Amino acid sequence: MRIAFYQLVLFINTATQHDVYYDAAKVILKNIRQIPHCSITDVAEMCYVSPATISRLCRKLNFESFIDFKTTVSLSIEQFNNVYENIYFPNSKSLTTTLDNGKAILSAHHDSVIHTIDRVYEMIDDRQINQLVDLIHDARRIIFLGYYYSQNTTMQLQIELAYLGKECFGLFDEKGQLEILQEATQDDLVILSSMTGKFIEQSSEVIRLFKNTQAHKVIITQSVEDTFKDQFDLFINLGGPKDSLISKFSLTYLFEIIEMFYHIKYTQSH
Repeated sequence: MRIAFYQLVLFINTATQHDVYYDAAKVILKNIRQIPHCSITDVAEMCYVSPATISRLCRKLNFESFIDFKTTVSLSIEQFNNVYENIYFPNSKSLTTTLDNGKAILSAHHDSVIHTIDRVYEMIDDRQINQLVDLIHDARRIIFLGYYYSQNTTMQLQIELAYLGKECFGLFDEKGQLEILQEATQDDLVILSSMTGKFIEQSSEVIRLFKNTQAHKVIITQSVEDTFKDQFDLFINLGGPKDSLISKFSLTYLFEIIEMFYHIKYTQSH
């Protein structure tokens, strides 16, 4: 969801040097609404760089090509223009979203969050969580895969595991994820989080290595597409409206449960 925006903002905010790629990324983000209607030459002229530089920037942003980037920008803009109520209030069928109705907006959002947590609570199988914490405990290294928000959400769990001497990797860039996957062995555990399923659909090379790695594999998603779930040690499907921004609460809640189970089972005896 809004992947093009996340990738651009992440690239700009984590840039170690302000070079032509940094400057071009800022120009593209500022003019993002124009990108779906531009050719690579148009974007290059907009940024005062060559088309080859734009192609390299797209790869730095983890897109296979400018066409891939342009398509994702179009989808991201479409998601911004999606029916607002479906994104923030997936459980409210009729709501007038004006600030004149502020308390009702707060109430609807509160209800959506609570409904989401209740649904996840009902769907989570504590036996799966126990199996997952055992996999984490027995693994030599824990490798987290996903887009920026998913990776950021794992940090609290990584801190808990680091305290216990576990080596964890939650790399944000695709190149780093590819490299660590290539090194993974049967003693490692790879946990992929993709609530909307977009990471599974769009990060083709990462997913190919993920499927083929000898490491133990766990996938966490809210997408209903689970046709290849038998290829993993664990498939945790949280269900729900996958295009809603409320889904971030599902992932945060799940990782806090994993951390809590791990703490109870292993940290207290450490």
